Amino acid sequence: MSASFDDYGLSPVDITVLRAVADACYHSLTAHMPESAIRSRCSKYLDGKDFKKSLKKIHSKNLIIKHPTGGNTTFQLSKEGLRLARV
Repeated sequence: MSASFDDYGLSPVDITVLRAVADACYHSLTAHMPESAIRSRCSKYLDGKDFKKSLKKIHSKNLIIKHPTGGNTTFQLSKEGLRLARV
């Protein structure tokens, strides 16, 4: 049986950020996008503090993968994150 948003304890804000990551990465497991590209997809609804908190939470639940780079940090969907974003 597959897990749902409730199994991960995700709030509506966390779900919005997860779906923004999926949208920014074009629902691909190989693409990774900078935080600014993800934020632009949900900036109308969230302030910076809520966005950062949700990004950290979904990363801690292994729904996204963090890639530190020289310039800025990029994020990539994990398989489970992609599956949940499509629900």
